[in-house]
Amino acid sequence: MAVSSTTGGLRTGVCLSTDRPQNPYNGQVIYETDTNRTLVWDNSAWVVVADPALVSFSGSAASVTGNLTGNVTGNVTGDVTGDVTGDVTGDLTGDVAAAAVTIGGENVTPYTGRKNAVVNGDMKIAQRATSVAISSGGGTMYYACDRFGVDNYNWSGGGQITLAQESSITPPGFSNSLKVSIGSTALVYGSGGYTAVKYSVEGHDASRFYGGNATLSFWVRSSIAGTYSILVANNWWGTGSADRGLVVEYDINQANTWERKSVTIDFASGTSAGTWGTTNSYGVLLQWFLGANANRIGDTYLNSWANWSAYEVMSSSATNWGTNANATFYLTGVQLEVGDKATPFEHRSYGEELMSCYRYYVRNDTGSYTHPACYARTQTTNKSRAGFPLPVTMRTNPSVSIDGVWQISGTSVSAISALSVRPAYVILDISNTPQTEGALWGYSGGIYFDAEL
Repeated sequence: MAVSSTTGGLRTGVCLSTDRPQNPYNGQVIYETDTNRTLVWDNSAWVVVADPALVSFSGSAASVTGNLTGNVTGNVTGDVTGDVTGDVTGDLTGDVAAAAVTIGGENVTPYTGRKNAVVNGDMKIAQRATSVAISSGGGTMYYACDRFGVDNYNWSGGGQITLAQESSITPPGFSNSLKVSIGSTALVYGSGGYTAVKYSVEGHDASRFYGGNATLSFWVRSSIAGTYSILVANNWWGTGSADRGLVVEYDINQANTWERKSVTIDFASGTSAGTWGTTNSYGVLLQWFLGANANRIGDTYLNSWANWSAYEVMSSSATNWGTNANATFYLTGVQLEVGDKATPFEHRSYGEELMSCYRYYVRNDTGSYTHPACYARTQTTNKSRAGFPLPVTMRTNPSVSIDGVWQISGTSVSAISALSVRPAYVILDISNTPQTEGALWGYSGGIYFDAEL
């Protein structure tokens, strides 16, 4: 725009956008009080030269204060304080401090270190068995996928529960899931009976959440749509060790369809009372409840932390999934992270996840061949002692079980127990008659170390 000089000069007039001068002269400047815009008459039209809602410039500027709306072509060097909404093409170099960063529709908020406190959240490790059938009993914990257990307490009628590591029914980006299924006869829960998928976060890993918010996210699929509930506690309530509890709910909106869910847990309120583990004991207990007897259902802990006073571990509005014949439930992509937003699942390598699982369970199979395990020395009458190598330091002194045939220099071994755990090995007490020194051999079986929470 070219503005010529006039005898009137560039005098500024004040008006409304609806009451501009009727006979402006070339170069006349006005300020609109209702729009806060400055305009100049170019002898044919009013041209906006200043608009607080639109800052536009070419070349370079020392700083811009206010809102910048429109396209920026070129480099931006310096600090940007505030929200940036729109597409960014090019490199972003520097620090990003934000509650959330979304790229390509995915939340990619920066984090430091390992954000996911859940081991085997993608269900890829299954040391014990890839499938196991559970009959009603007194609370024995069973595992298909490592670290995620389901116990057998207590149903008075119905068939079995089957756990399996699933590889064909998985959400996008995952190769495995945990499947829980009911047989052809629905369960009838006895007093105190329930079905739940249990995961325990060790205190070493849970302490990062204490005093703030954490987000639990997971992929879930069920043959029964409806409301489900998750129990969060600071210890195993089945032995009366928990003293704080919280129940949160989530909805499965469509049957037989994978859905990603997330719930925010206010650990600041939770840890304001009670005893919370920070070492190798219980830190946080998580249980996805699938069914329960009436005396395990209630809302004492629903949506609000409370001191442990009742065994109402499943909410009253939750679906009693286990009372449906042929029901199926799938779980994978489990993540617990600091903050109040769910971020994409942290995929770790198979080897790294396996080593993390070894802290809680180690399976050493001999197969059908003779397998030298370690060297044993005589200790006392009918006892030998050995240091058995472990891939990692286990969480605590493990329980030890054996099957197949075990011998020391031809003398049969009747039992093995763990005396103490050390970095990278465990000291074994071996029962053999008579006590013998030599190599501990096993075949057609295995030796198993369990330090699970």
